[in-house]
Amino acid sequence: MIRAHRTARPVVSSPRLAPAQLGRIVVARSLEWPLCVLERRVRALESAPRFLELGDRLSIGSLSGRPPLASATVTGPHLLGAVERSGGDLVFRYARPAFDREYRFDEATLAARLPPDDTALARLIGQLRLVTTRNRLTHALVQALIEAQRNYLLSGDPLRLKPLSQAALSARLRASGVCPVDADPSRLSRVLRHLSVRLPNGDGVRLRDLCPKTRELHRRYVAQVIQGERRRIVQAGHPAPLTDREIASAVHSRFGSRLSVRTVAYIRRDLGIPSVRERGRRSGYFAATLAFSPLRSLTLETLCQHVPPEPGVYEIRRPDTPAGAGPIIYLGSARNLLKRLRDHLQGYSNNAPLQAHLCRGARFRYCRVVQDWRGVERALYRAFRATFGAAPLCNRMSP
Repeated sequence: MIRAHRTARPVVSSPRLAPAQLGRIVVARSLEWPLCVLERRVRALESAPRFLELGDRLSIGSLSGRPPLASATVTGPHLLGAVERSGGDLVFRYARPAFDREYRFDEATLAARLPPDDTALARLIGQLRLVTTRNRLTHALVQALIEAQRNYLLSGDPLRLKPLSQAALSARLRASGVCPVDADPSRLSRVLRHLSVRLPNGDGVRLRDLCPKTRELHRRYVAQVIQGERRRIVQAGHPAPLTDREIASAVHSRFGSRLSVRTVAYIRRDLGIPSVRERGRRSGYFAATLAFSPLRSLTLETLCQHVPPEPGVYEIRRPDTPAGAGPIIYLGSARNLLKRLRDHLQGYSNNAPLQAHLCRGARFRYCRVVQDWRGVERALYRAFRATFGAAPLCNRMSP
């Protein structure tokens, strides 16, 4: 048997990265460290045998100049710190000293005394600089958010938030010159993704929620106006719901935002709010679901991002409504909304008609309920029956 000789493939080596490009990659990765990882790294660096050798070439500082929060008040792995009132001003206190740490080097003395072949000490210095870079960028970002969203932070009212894109936030930081690190939008996105802060009223909020998009705020404005519409109908006997043009006018007078009639109609449909004619005819169920979240696609990613593991009620809809059929196919409640909706999505339910619909896609919205979520579900079910004349398609029995 004659064996064919294999030709050796040439080894292609990947091009080496330039030091500046490699440095940007290292900084980007450090911005994604969980806070527990950052704290462990700071502890390890300051307990390293070579750390004390830096002596007078290094001083340890605090970016905020304020003591950290008491350990008993720190809850959650993503809590960076708390915004607090100080007189008429707002200040920020970090949850842990490591998040506030700044390593300041005497560069002239360091350059004169650092042995050129001491790679271990050079690596330690590089790690200390990396921690400082991350903390400086985070600190500048938090200060810019406090300045931009001051009215919301003082009041806790989401309607006081201002639209702020990450690109605009990056431009603000670059123009101010307060951040010694390049605050490009991709870096800010890495910082905003996982961190949260505590407001002066005690509520927690994700940093990315302090950068709301204009459309998101417009949705809140429209929802607020229509909630007021329902109160007027109940309390003052207002003769009819608001048209989309009247909603746009109310948003402009109350919040200063100009919306077209088409934009109001799009937002209203996205919120699951019927037209003016439908609201006038089907007021019972609509009034019962005023506090529900916007409609979202029922996907695992959406559930993880938007649904809390808390008790509440929920509604499932078809993505497209066939002629002669209603969009709402199921009403339910759960002690843990995230788990229940995930179970529906993954097929852990013996409700075959519902699973058949979910296989073709679905949308949902929900409302958190602190107490007696089953009672709220029963009231919601009765309102649905009274409004539409029948139970939702996939509810096999009354709650």
